[in-house]
Amino acid sequence: LEDGIKTNGKYQHEFERIYDYLRRDKEKPDTSDVRILGVVVTGTADSLKALQEQKYVKAAVLGAIVDK
Repeated sequence: LEDGIKTNGKYQHEFERIYDYLRRDKEKPDTSDVRILGVVVTGTADSLKALQEQKYVKAAVLGAIVDK
């Protein structure tokens, strides 16, 4: 978020809004203020096999596959 604020780009206001929401009455947010609900991972089917059987993977769905 701090990097996003520093870039002064198109989404700077959005970065600032999220940063302020997370920090509440503190000087800055910390990792305990963030809840990760999911991630999107891209790669080849072979490279994604490395994620199989990992404890931190709760569920996985292989999405669209496109030939290059």
